[in-house]
Amino acid sequence: MRRIIAVFLSFLIALMISFGLVTPAAFATGTEIKVVMDGEELKFEKPPVIYEGRVMAPLQEMAEKLGAKVEFLDGKIKVSRNNDVFYYYFLHTIINAFEVDRAGGYDYINGKNYVRLEVLTEGLGAENSWDENTKTLTIKWKSARYTPEQKKWALAAIAIYSDINGGCNDILGGGIPDEKMKKEVKDSLEQWWGVTDKASAKETLGWLMKEGHNKEFKYIASVVSKIDDATYQQLLAKTNNNRHLKFVKEHYKEAGAPGIAAWDSCRGINVVGECYYVGYLTADEAWEYNMSFARELQKSYGSWEEMCDSYMIGYEYWSGGKLDGGDERRESVVRLKNYPVSPWKRIPWNLSLEPEE
Repeated sequence: MRRIIAVFLSFLIALMISFGLVTPAAFATGTEIKVVMDGEELKFEKPPVIYEGRVMAPLQEMAEKLGAKVEFLDGKIKVSRNNDVFYYYFLHTIINAFEVDRAGGYDYINGKNYVRLEVLTEGLGAENSWDENTKTLTIKWKSARYTPEQKKWALAAIAIYSDINGGCNDILGGGIPDEKMKKEVKDSLEQWWGVTDKASAKETLGWLMKEGHNKEFKYIASVVSKIDDATYQQLLAKTNNNRHLKFVKEHYKEAGAPGIAAWDSCRGINVVGECYYVGYLTADEAWEYNMSFARELQKSYGSWEEMCDSYMIGYEYWSGGKLDGGDERRESVVRLKNYPVSPWKRIPWNLSLEPEE
């Protein structure tokens, strides 16, 4: 009940913001920053700010400087530039953080509709770099191998992580690096993956791409699928009731030919984002890895739902059937499968993921 009320209030506030019914005094101002696009510093009537850890810019003014058009539609804001189209959904918060679109980046500051700047620019096909010392965001238009839609597909594959952690699912790495958060991510990469630099990052991503947990899962499946129950019981006794052996025996048919490929590929995309966030990978390197993982997912499964089911089997295999955190993931899956603004609802599974040459 509390969640339903929270979602309703978030939606109500978002509508009030969109119609200008909330006063500027209701929101604090932030630290002003500089924005440089293609070598020229941009000037604003209402300047971009660092607000609650996010780089925010006035939507209408920023869109004009990007050469984009803004349209206020029913329940969403459409931003378009050439053939690139990007949407801000008032209900985006249902997926990410259950508040007024903090993660997706829509707010009301200084009497203006503000948006998370890097979400807007990357959504329209630009590349961002951030200088913490000078508080400067540099925007560069690029001729990329992958379209914004293809990149969104890859990021949609890890929507579970964004939903659980309250991060932004629309941009590589989740946002502009914050020094405190960067240290936490570095510590996490070292603790869980042994990743401390570019070389170890590429080694780990290579392992996830070529082997991961799926190699072991499929090997065990190839064994248990060929033996009778008596032989299986003997094998179980010899391995001291190995929990992974038991799990594969119970679930290998459900996993099917792909095994738990989704578990490895989704984790791979998540690790790529973290490595980019802390500076171990460049944007170009990160997107090549991400799109390789994404193509593997698309080749192995027929829908977001199939991918998700495989991911959950992989998670349970990794945990040995112990579902600490599993309920949280399952709740996230329900949200992502059912809410109309979920990336799994907005982004077609069969979108071509081949690079533009």
